[in-house]
Amino acid sequence: MVANEGSPAVAVVIPAREAADTIAATVSGARRIAGVDLVVVVDDGSVDSTSAVAQQAGATVVRHKRPLGRSSALATGAKVVAVREAGEGAEHVLLFLDSALGYSAENARVLTETVLSGDAALALANPPGARAAAASAATSRLLRTITGATFTDPLSRVRCTTRAAWEVSLPHGGDALADARWLAHAFSAGHHVAELDCEFATTPSAPRGFLALIGLHLGLLRWRLQHALDSRSRG
Repeated sequence: MVANEGSPAVAVVIPAREAADTIAATVSGARRIAGVDLVVVVDDGSVDSTSAVAQQAGATVVRHKRPLGRSSALATGAKVVAVREAGEGAEHVLLFLDSALGYSAENARVLTETVLSGDAALALANPPGARAAAASAATSRLLRTITGATFTDPLSRVRCTTRAAWEVSLPHGGDALADARWLAHAFSAGHHVAELDCEFATTPSAPRGFLALIGLHLGLLRWRLQHALDSRSRG
């Protein structure tokens, strides 16, 4: 489906690695969202058939020769959309999805509707009953200190954004806190942020695994120290 004439369309960016089992259904679900006229899958160095399956499902596919991480994949996808916009004179909002969502990716339409209506510049998916994981809770506490706002799941990997709200935090870092820093920068720059319930087949939120959790908490510590130093220098 495409957007009404004169209104922004929706470009979907899906970072994927070793996602051959789920990517076709995720692309299919994404294409059912009203306003979507472009689905870009960024294969982040997969050794399986992710690229071929995504292309067969109707996505535009670009591939990293080796794994560069989710943040790099998002940036690559956003650049592909920008090139398309320059060539066609189109305007898009960006919808970032997790490759494991399957057909339930269609439920992210509440995010695109919110951004397209102008009710928010950045809309985050908040799965109903989102886990109160230590990583998400700790990140939320730090963001409350930095921004004064409370977010339920600042690590959400499913989000829709205007181009302006995306670019305010470029270049995005490559660690597990990149999404949280983007959120903080967008909010601090005056972009309205909304968290909306979305029912997905899986809960796409970072981090996963013990080492990833350790890395995230170390990142939180560095971020907290840097914020304290910045606050002291401003004072």
